[in-house]
Amino acid sequence: MKRHMVTLLLICLSSTSFALFGMEEKYQHDADIYRLNHLKYFGELFEEYHTKTGKYPLQGESKTQHYVLIAAPHQQKYAKGTPEQFDVTEVEKFRSILEEGLERKVNFKFDPQKVPNGAPNFYIYMIEGDSYFFAVHLNRERTFANPLGKHYHKLEITNEEPHRRGLWKFDALLKNADFQSAMNEEPYKRAWMDHLEEQYK
Repeated sequence: MKRHMVTLLLICLSSTSFALFGMEEKYQHDADIYRLNHLKYFGELFEEYHTKTGKYPLQGESKTQHYVLIAAPHQQKYAKGTPEQFDVTEVEKFRSILEEGLERKVNFKFDPQKVPNGAPNFYIYMIEGDSYFFAVHLNRERTFANPLGKHYHKLEITNEEPHRRGLWKFDALLKNADFQSAMNEEPYKRAWMDHLEEQYK
């Protein structure tokens, strides 16, 4: 009888784990779609800023690498790790710089992941000299991203000539068929993802 109960318990636990795994897979599928669309959104912001001001955000402000860790309030405690020798601008200060250059209100988009699960759950803007880089981190493997670890695939846009996997000129990435297909996939729970996006902007 005890052996039967243990077997039944193991079956129940396995079924629960499988269901939870399926839910996480669907969530990350949806989150990646939004991450890709967020990259497009920020890329368009930076290009609009460049068109209006003649430079990219924070260009010419530092003699070293200059970072912005784009994280929502609940993600700020995870947005760490920038070496001390580099300059860092806080996310709200960065927003005000964009708004001043664009002469309009700017909403931000944040990674849907509340707690990191292997990859950073925030976006990274960095400028060095005249070259900017903007990175998002995907859960699923993609042909256009750079695999750095399990559930950790980095995708960056830049204005300089790309020299590594996962680094793209913005206009070239937008024309990539795999990127277009991934960005336009249908989310399992669009209403929920839209709700998360509206919480912080």
